[in-house]
Amino acid sequence: MTRRHYRPILIAGQGLAGTLLAVALIERGRRVLVADPGHAVGASGVAAGLVNPITGQRLARAGDLETLLPATHRRLTALAELLGQPVHRPTPILRYLWGDRPRTAWPRRREDSAYTPYLEAGPEPDSVWIHGGAVVDNEALIRGVRAWLADNGNLVAERVDPGDVTEAREGIRWAGGSYSRVVFCEGDQVGTNPWFGEIPLAPIKGQVLEGRASDLPAYPVHGTKSLVPLGGDRFRVGATYDRDDIGREPTEAGRVALEAGMEELLPRPEGATINRHLAAIRPGSPDGRPFLGHPPGHPRVGLFNGLGSKGLLLGPYYADRLAQALAEGGDLPPEATPDRFAGSS
Repeated sequence: MTRRHYRPILIAGQGLAGTLLAVALIERGRRVLVADPGHAVGASGVAAGLVNPITGQRLARAGDLETLLPATHRRLTALAELLGQPVHRPTPILRYLWGDRPRTAWPRRREDSAYTPYLEAGPEPDSVWIHGGAVVDNEALIRGVRAWLADNGNLVAERVDPGDVTEAREGIRWAGGSYSRVVFCEGDQVGTNPWFGEIPLAPIKGQVLEGRASDLPAYPVHGTKSLVPLGGDRFRVGATYDRDDIGREPTEAGRVALEAGMEELLPRPEGATINRHLAAIRPGSPDGRPFLGHPPGHPRVGLFNGLGSKGLLLGPYYADRLAQALAEGGDLPPEATPDRFAGSS
């Protein structure tokens, strides 16, 4: 990778968004400094780790799949090469059509040419295969990139307080350093960031269980929850979606819901051992698209946020688009700029 003598770009936060953006910028020859204390468990670390192109009760496409899926698989393959270890496993997903809405949606979807590459009748009644999916070990991915950044002098284990960021003639100043710009990738904390006070964040609490069991399926299985095999006898089950309780602690109600979902999907649920129960806040958006851009009048203060529950599907494409705009110029995707909600009530 060729590096020119630009002032570095400061990236505030190393969840999935900050991780993907840092790698995409370094690929383009830009210097970066990622600032992240590394002790908090963010939404990326507690996600079920599933790339799922068809979601919801209506079996809906999760965006422009012909654009998003190739970008996701290219990025995950490149990260595996960078880290010297696999970070994802392409796999179909078995979806059970439990409930009236998915059962009603399936006959329409199977005749729709926009869905036929991704949906196929499953091996059992009321089941379908979803193609184009993947299992991702989010924690290993983020830890691996963190170690790579640290080894190359691109990481500082500190949090960027937005109040300590100032604009100067030459760019951005923070903690005694000078940067060409700053990009905040701080998850749900953007709600308290004074640079972006008008961002209509839609936080959703998610909880997952992680455990071990024998006789795991070879592929992810989705019913009321998703059972995701992580390799060997390890699995995750998740996730819950709670817009009302956005506390950061796991709850007993969440555990009960997850265990019920697990019992529906495991061949022998009584033999499963639960090792961890985790919770985090997903930084979503009202329309399900991320936020890329800057506040009016402050072009050197950037934002990459709002990936929500589809971060693994949305993140690689939009990180590449933002990195291209920062490193080479050009416009950002209009569907993802923060001002798309301007004037709405």
